[in-house]
Amino acid sequence: MTERRGTIPFEAQGKSYALRLGTAQLAEAEDHFDMGINAIVKRLETEQRIGDVAQMLAIGTGVSRDEACDIVDDLGTKTSGDLLGRAIRAAFGQPEPGAPAGNGKGRKRTR
Repeated sequence: MTERRGTIPFEAQGKSYALRLGTAQLAEAEDHFDMGINAIVKRLETEQRIGDVAQMLAIGTGVSRDEACDIVDDLGTKTSGDLLGRAIRAAFGQPEPGAPAGNGKGRKRTR
């Protein structure tokens, strides 16, 4: 499996998966939920509906909703939600918690 920017690899049910929320997946989520991505994220954070988590995992991994539900059953709701949170942060270019700040070592200014 080729690693792409913003891809969160994980294992569940003895299989390897890659969770990615790129433009196509975010657009699919907006179509499914009939709301913008910011409203979806707010709904995920405030309502914490397990069906929403499973649906977003299905969209982000390309599996059926039933298989996504099996993933949630295997990993648990907290771990599944944490994976989804990581994927959402990656989709918007936000660093992982605890990651070093900045974009590398600074250079001396030249004249």
